[in-house]
Amino acid sequence: MTRPSRIHRRKLSTFDKILEAALRLRPGQREVLADLLEGSLPGPWFLSPEQEAEIKRRAEEVRSGKVKTIPLDEMLEGAFRKTLMRRRNAMRSGEVRGMTVKQCMRALERQEAKRRSR
Repeated sequence: MTRPSRIHRRKLSTFDKILEAALRLRPGQREVLADLLEGSLPGPWFLSPEQEAEIKRRAEEVRSGKVKTIPLDEMLEGAFRKTLMRRRNAMRSGEVRGMTVKQCMRALERQEAKRRSR
């Protein structure tokens, strides 16, 4: 096995430092970094023919009025509520520890109050 050149070792060392720094980032920051790095890669991003057909089918359903869309904030609110309800039920059953049931209920109440105030 050949030894890496001095330049290669220096690059690897820089890479290791960058990797260590990236891994110390908060999860959201790492996600943004990963998206930026992925976007910087050469070459096109391809969908399979099946995926393209599914996208076209769904877009046509929306255009034709066959499917009704919902605003993003409503979708996120529903997802937030479902997540809190699952978490509350999991804690009640003893499966998970984390937020107390009271904390879940307060969060749900705040979300409901926000929705009503719009």
